[in-house]
Amino acid sequence: MKRVLSAPDKSAVLPGDPDRQKRIAVPLGRSNLIACLLIVAAGTVIVLPAIVYGFPNGDDADVHYRWATQFTEALREQGVVYPRWLGTANNGQESPAMLYYPPLPLYVVTAFNLILKDVLQSLALSCSLSMVLSGLTMYVFSRSLVSPWLSLFAGLLYMIAPYHIFDLYQRAALSEFWSFVWLPLVLHAICRVAKGGGLLDVAYLAVSYALLLFSHLLISFALTLLLLFFIPLLTTNLFRLFRGVSGLALGTGISGAIVAAVLRGDG
Repeated sequence: MKRVLSAPDKSAVLPGDPDRQKRIAVPLGRSNLIACLLIVAAGTVIVLPAIVYGFPNGDDADVHYRWATQFTEALREQGVVYPRWLGTANNGQESPAMLYYPPLPLYVVTAFNLILKDVLQSLALSCSLSMVLSGLTMYVFSRSLVSPWLSLFAGLLYMIAPYHIFDLYQRAALSEFWSFVWLPLVLHAICRVAKGGGLLDVAYLAVSYALLLFSHLLISFALTLLLLFFIPLLTTNLFRLFRGVSGLALGTGISGAIVAAVLRGDG
């Protein structure tokens, strides 16, 4: 008898097979979800002492408590969207702190305070949210480079980094603590633009850089100096370099209210 060789089922082996791609995507999607849930749980545990016992009495705790209280009062009583002066500071003599100090962390504290009516607890919950988000953003950045489980390790390591913990429990540096959230996003956006990303990636870079500027100016300045060397290492394509610089410039423009005040020396 002659052996009849049937044609192989190409649909079962072709890499571009949609069913095969779906079978791969389901485990990856499940892995991403599990990793993110573990990051949320770990971040909550790390900040649990601050939630239970209150905002740490660190080096800058009294400053952030006063500013958060006065910032909330300015939003509530004066009805301004972006308070530039703290009217009840210094025994009613006011303070120009918001002319040069980035406001984003105080907006988060105010949002919690409007619900809880407790500034210290709102500060603690703000830091808890920041810790969790920092782990998730590092996971997003790492996920573009390595597997879900290595990205999970990177996110956990980022959250428990000694200076990150020190920033909360010893320094109580609210604004610098929030800057950890946006650093991975800026780097992720830069990588996407350097790989040939389109206008959406430029917008992603602009927004993430603006959020960093609205959180902490010194960290933003330090990162900008790093990017001057980092971006040319990723690409030497002039068009991509132009898009990267454009994204940073656009982010600076979005946060122009605080950047312009600092450049003018209003503080």
